[in-house]
Amino acid sequence: MQKMMDLKTQIAEKEAKINSLTTGENIDVNAAKAVLEEMFALKLQVAQAKLDHQMQIRNLLTEEQQLSFDKHHMMKSHSKDKGHGHGMG
Repeated sequence: MQKMMDLKTQIAEKEAKINSLTTGENIDVNAAKAVLEEMFALKLQVAQAKLDHQMQIRNLLTEEQQLSFDKHHMMKSHSKDKGHGHGMG
């Protein structure tokens, strides 16, 4: 749990760094791109840790509970797809 909090803190710091690199008088797009890559590497670690945690929980469940667990996660992922995105237009 602490590792996840540390990763999220690091992601927030990277987001702030990107904002500072892309606004004001001293814009540095190349540096911002480098920080963006670092930020997405951290986000990948968070996603992988969440998946590992979900699978650890799922493995503790009975077959019937796993079906319910899977259904819940499928519904959860579909609701994210239908959310209010930040599309163009």
